[in-house]
Amino acid sequence: MTNSIGPKLRTLTKYVEVVLKLAFVLLYLSPLYILFVISVKSPKEFAETLYSFPNRIEIDNYLFAIKMSKFPRLLFNSILITATSVIILITIASMAAYIMERKKTRFYKILYAFFLSGLMIPVQIIMLPLYKMVMTLNLMNTPFALILVFVGGAIPFVTFFLVGFMKTIPVELDESAMIDGASKFVTFWRIVFPLMRPAILTATIIQTLFFWNEFLLPLLFLKSYDKMTLMVGIYNFVGQRYTQWNYIFALITLAILPIIILYIICQKYIVDGIVAGALKG
Repeated sequence: MTNSIGPKLRTLTKYVEVVLKLAFVLLYLSPLYILFVISVKSPKEFAETLYSFPNRIEIDNYLFAIKMSKFPRLLFNSILITATSVIILITIASMAAYIMERKKTRFYKILYAFFLSGLMIPVQIIMLPLYKMVMTLNLMNTPFALILVFVGGAIPFVTFFLVGFMKTIPVELDESAMIDGASKFVTFWRIVFPLMRPAILTATIIQTLFFWNEFLLPLLFLKSYDKMTLMVGIYNFVGQRYTQWNYIFALITLAILPIIILYIICQKYIVDGIVAGALKG
């Protein structure tokens, strides 16, 4: 009797597991479905049926939205700000993580604690000082203001993340390179930095997602429409009395498409980097 119940119980457990997994997949995909469905509806269909698939797919929604929003310009601004911020951030944070992990002196321990203190400060608290700083530097309404704020705000987390991964790289590699006459700068960029690739890629993807989707800071520092990022540019289509949601959802679909593709391609590196670095660190 017991022997016959065991296989049935395992089979039932597998079915329940499959059903739960399918339910979670549908749950996570439902926002994308709603986003796409609304983006290809006419205003009349949108008013009548919100979530049902449209009788006729309105591709013109995308063409009109691209034309009216100056989408290529907004896309260029987002790519420029995001890519520049990530490159500067990874360069500074990786070198800081290397020196603070390799140097065990009291000074570098205090410096590391100072970096970590940045994790405890919400950006909303320092928004007014940041605004005054950008105004003083005469960087308002320029991409440099946003790049400066993005890099400064993300350095504590990325440095903390990379220090954890640095602990997995043997210090003997540094010593061997220095015996061969390599300087610390050469040792880092030619030997250590390539070995940090899983963590570097993980940090790059995470921060790219954050910078690309950020709304509040671009809204604060970018005033003219031609300088805005995608997320802020889309918001300008929300009217006080009337909003054409089908066009807005079309723009949102186009805005998130590059980042979804990037995440799908690089998700393996995110998992590898977190397991190899953060958990061991």
